[in-house]
Amino acid sequence: MFEGAVAGILNRLLGKYVQDLDTENLNVGIFSGNVNLTDLKLKPEALYELDLPIDVKIGTIGRINLQIPWSGLYTQPVVVNIEDVLVLVGPAISNSYFDPEREKRLMRAAKRKILQDLEAESEILKGPQNFFENLFTAIVDNLQIYVRNIHIRYEDSISSKDGPLACGLCLQSLSIETTNSKWKPSVTPPNALTVYQMMRIESLSFYWNPTATALDDNETAHITPIQYYNWKHYMLTGLDKFSMHHEDFEFCESIFVTYWITLFNTYELREAN
Repeated sequence: MFEGAVAGILNRLLGKYVQDLDTENLNVGIFSGNVNLTDLKLKPEALYELDLPIDVKIGTIGRINLQIPWSGLYTQPVVVNIEDVLVLVGPAISNSYFDPEREKRLMRAAKRKILQDLEAESEILKGPQNFFENLFTAIVDNLQIYVRNIHIRYEDSISSKDGPLACGLCLQSLSIETTNSKWKPSVTPPNALTVYQMMRIESLSFYWNPTATALDDNETAHITPIQYYNWKHYMLTGLDKFSMHHEDFEFCESIFVTYWITLFNTYELREAN
């Protein structure tokens, strides 16, 4: 019964963001306790819930692996591994190319978001609510998440009269693990009053290139398999070489250092008051 509820939630969650989701493979993996999805392509409206005037031009997740220990959910962690999250976003409105199908998808996404905001999550879970709540609490308390290779790039060919610009986020790895009070990997015992979770972030950087090489909407809308492969290669190598199309990334270190110092000082001031 619980496996079916989890399958429904994951199908609904991934279905919002992933094109042509293989639901049969997903359901089989969930019931076996080992979900393995590869080369997932993101929908243009995948980031619509951010309420920003952008859409996904090209987006892919190389691999999602979900390990669910059905026989020991209270004593063993659920492990999520995500690799190669590569996303190219751009302005939702373009002067060079109009795709009526994309506009229809965006409108459907807006309507779907309104409906989902009105729906109660209890409609998904049919059964004794206390049981589900306790089990979900145990899963979340012991969840382990490992993400490798994230590159999100924004390209804009219409906002600047000086030509295309690009900015992006690069992240080599991110992990979230449940630990004990000494920050050693552990499992949270039932009815624990305190949950310890440790997050590690490695090689996080932001870049801003006021002049850059950018793909136009016509290229991204009709991308060929070879172009798609080359794009993934450029995005992945950008994480290692910090450059794309022979253009070095211009990092925003001073901007973000100033931002974090300001944020920290503001927090201290509020605490003092």
